[in-house]
Amino acid sequence: MAWLLAAGLTVTACRSSVPPVASPLAHGPPGPTPDIGGGPAPTFAPPAPISEDHAVAQSVRATLRSAIGSSAEKIHVSVRKGEVTLKGSLPASVDRQALLDQLEKLPGVDQIEDRLQVSR
Repeated sequence: MAWLLAAGLTVTACRSSVPPVASPLAHGPPGPTPDIGGGPAPTFAPPAPISEDHAVAQSVRATLRSAIGSSAEKIHVSVRKGEVTLKGSLPASVDRQALLDQLEKLPGVDQIEDRLQVSR
């Protein structure tokens, strides 16, 4: 322990079975932080806004849920630049064309690719 004191470090005792620990911070805060990367410190930007395609997909899914209820979970919706693709199964009891007409009226929907199959 004498070498710790000779090195200018203090020894902190504790009442546990853990051996004493040399504390380099006992002599005050460390010196300046070395510059390891240069340039300004990183900044954190707020989360990016939801993309327009993502917003359109959410709107399409909400409309599907409203129109066909839990059967909407069987339909995969993808949107790219306003082009909506629908894949999955549609109950036979649903008026397919009326549903597609309703979806085409949503803001941001430019075109619908209907790959839906009718389930029986």
